[in-house]
Amino acid sequence: HDVWPEWVRATRRGPQATRALLLLLLLLLWLLVVLLSARDFSPALVSSCLVSSRLAPLAFLFLLLLISWYSLVLQVHKSMRVKNIKLSLMVALGWDTDHTDIDLHVHEPLPSGEHVYYSHRESRLGGSLSKDFTDGYGPEVYVLPEGVPGRYRVDAKYYASHQQSAATGATSATVWCVAEMGTFAKEQLRFEMVRLDLNKQKIPVMDAHLY
Repeated sequence: HDVWPEWVRATRRGPQATRALLLLLLLLLWLLVVLLSARDFSPALVSSCLVSSRLAPLAFLFLLLLISWYSLVLQVHKSMRVKNIKLSLMVALGWDTDHTDIDLHVHEPLPSGEHVYYSHRESRLGGSLSKDFTDGYGPEVYVLPEGVPGRYRVDAKYYASHQQSAATGATSATVWCVAEMGTFAKEQLRFEMVRLDLNKQKIPVMDAHLY
């Protein structure tokens, strides 16, 4: 049974992480020898050595190696890996005004022809809408794992503003759309921005197409 923690075992999975770890240990050993060989060793000596003109570059190198090793560990750590994410369509809506409720609406093509929004968050086709953010910024996200060919109309609606001043009620909304996510030969990314300043105003933002 391997008693080492998962993040330590991860360093043994790649030669780059192993080399970085060995360099880090050698540098630590050298620094320890230098400090212990000093006659008047004290905690104050550690800080003075690190800021001295001779050891400052080495201290910087030590920190750089530490960051590099930690980054490599995160790269090979299996819990940080994301595999095989494929979506026919993902649409995300965000906006730049706090205390404001902007809603994402997606109109699916036939045969479902459903209108997915905050009151109807899941469709028979498999589309799903995330949490309804009613007080600012978002994002609201629509995902469709397996869609059908056709046109998906995307709207943004200015549902309400809770701003104290009417002069600050306008907001800019951005919609990101990724079609065929995870299928890199077919993946398409686009985004559009709209300005919303009227209560209950609903604006068509874009049409997404699946083929």
